[in-house]
Amino acid sequence: MKDKERPLKEIRLQLEDVANKLKRYYDAFEAGRLEPEFRRERVNPLQDQKKRLEFELERRRAPKELPGHLDRMENILKIQEAMREVFTRNRPQVVKRLLGVFVKEVVINGEDVVLVGQPAGLMALLEPVQKRKALPR
Repeated sequence: MKDKERPLKEIRLQLEDVANKLKRYYDAFEAGRLEPEFRRERVNPLQDQKKRLEFELERRRAPKELPGHLDRMENILKIQEAMREVFTRNRPQVVKRLLGVFVKEVVINGEDVVLVGQPAGLMALLEPVQKRKALPR
């Protein structure tokens, strides 16, 4: 079976396994049961594997292309207004959770701030309201 055909469930299980292994190593380091030199040998490759699995999961879940109606200015303005309302009318805890769903990273360069969107979360915003209740929490 090709890697691209691998089910998402299998990737998630692998990612969980790697995360559990890393946690055990971190716990052992913190408890003084493991020497730091061991990090290069076991922990670094596991961290690399974790990053690859996370990237694969994100790539597979990301939409292949945005719907055509999004390039119209009136729709972009509607989305901006809806986002502004969501983030200004909710409690800070809710806003924090929503940011985790919609924002992948924040890049600050001097006075410029760029929000990089989380494709799956942003696409969920565009789905009909009935389906939106299933947003990740």
